[in-house]
Amino acid sequence: MLSLATRMMTVGIDYAQLAFTGGELAVASATVIAERVGMMAEVARDPIGADYAEFDRMISEKIVAFAASGAALSDAWWRSQRHLGDFLVDLGDAMMSPRPPSGTELFERASAHHASVAESAVRAAGSALAPLHRSARANARRLTRKRR
Repeated sequence: MLSLATRMMTVGIDYAQLAFTGGELAVASATVIAERVGMMAEVARDPIGADYAEFDRMISEKIVAFAASGAALSDAWWRSQRHLGDFLVDLGDAMMSPRPPSGTELFERASAHHASVAESAVRAAGSALAPLHRSARANARRLTRKRR
């Protein structure tokens, strides 16, 4: 079992990775938007020769990515709530024990549960971001490859 300090350090690293993934998502989204705005300008000039398949993808891919993101977030949210419930049960058990815990024991218990909640929060955010990140990065690669 990992020490509390190691667990919290790992959570910090996971948050940094999450921020990096969010940055990649932002860059990929900007690329996709720029490419598609350019395609829309081309459609305005030549509506008959336009690539309408790409415009169909714009809607369907968002539905798929956001549905997957919502499902992943929902699962992760329930896991997070379970961790919080475990903490409350543990706290109740500690308070009802024949020998009440010391302040140090309570702090240690609360810290361990805090680490679990922090781990589940970063996992929830990562699992919700993953489908959107995958979709945006794939679109950016496909659209920039098309242009070349």
